[in-house]
Amino acid sequence: MRRRALLAGLVGVTAGCIGGSPGDEASTTDRRTATPPSGSPSATNPPAGSTTAAPSDTSAATPNGDAAGYRIENLAVSAETDGPDHRYVLAVRSSYSKAAVEREEERTGRTMIVRSIEEIEPEPVREAIETAIQAGEWRADTLPDGLRETVETVDLVTGFPTDDVGTHHGLGLYERDPDAPPAIEFGARVLDAAVTPDDPGALELSLTNGGSKRREVFAGTVPPFGAVFVEAVDADERFLLWRPYEEEGCFEFGDEGLFRCDIGEIVPLEPGETVARQYAVLPPTTDVHPSYTAPPGAGTYRYTETFEHTVEAGSPESELSCELRFDLSG
Repeated sequence: MRRRALLAGLVGVTAGCIGGSPGDEASTTDRRTATPPSGSPSATNPPAGSTTAAPSDTSAATPNGDAAGYRIENLAVSAETDGPDHRYVLAVRSSYSKAAVEREEERTGRTMIVRSIEEIEPEPVREAIETAIQAGEWRADTLPDGLRETVETVDLVTGFPTDDVGTHHGLGLYERDPDAPPAIEFGARVLDAAVTPDDPGALELSLTNGGSKRREVFAGTVPPFGAVFVEAVDADERFLLWRPYEEEGCFEFGDEGLFRCDIGEIVPLEPGETVARQYAVLPPTTDVHPSYTAPPGAGTYRYTETFEHTVEAGSPESELSCELRFDLSG
């Protein structure tokens, strides 16, 4: 896919970036991940029901830092977008077993139109459908005659040797403009630049659907931004921007460390809709899980994330990869 680099210039204490057109249907795995405090190696994901030990907050010392606090400065955002590189995309929307097709026909009382790939004519249409089913997608800037009509009239295509249960494939034809402006916008701004023992600093992160169609954004625990750890650019250190994560998702601070579920959720965004979350930058003297949330020192920090989004489940996806940077000045 074509990558379109977008850099948002430094404008006071706000920044934003925009991402291409139509992620992915959410997964539903549920594994618990133990995360060690700032500066410790990342833990691996244990199987469901198991735990991985990490130092607890009660035994961890507060990291060294300026006890008087910091200022949040020089906030900026950059982004890269994986967007459409062709006007037309033919993709597999669903796959069913023969038994599932029969059950669906019984449920609806409608006989589904099923064609073997060998029955599809003319040859360019058959080749496009073969590519879509075998590779997952077929892309082109022009359509062979008869492809649109075939997709609109045939419910399922079969006839491919496979060991999978799904032998009957439903197709979707999507038209996208490679030159259209991006649809998803990522923004960030400073709400409170001063980080002091009596008054934490504050940042806001946001996603906006700037397009004309509803979007579905794939997100993990505590959607849409997850647990927002910011990493030091020049050191192997990080800290957690704070909000009440435990009230919002499968997220827990325990005696053995931080635990979160590896889950997936879909965040729908209507045209023009914005979802925003506020995060506190706690001071070095904080007693709120300090081994995670206390900044390790002054310096430049960054948050990176990739947002997958799509118009609907099964349609071609795009990715918006963002990086947020800011300075903590002593």
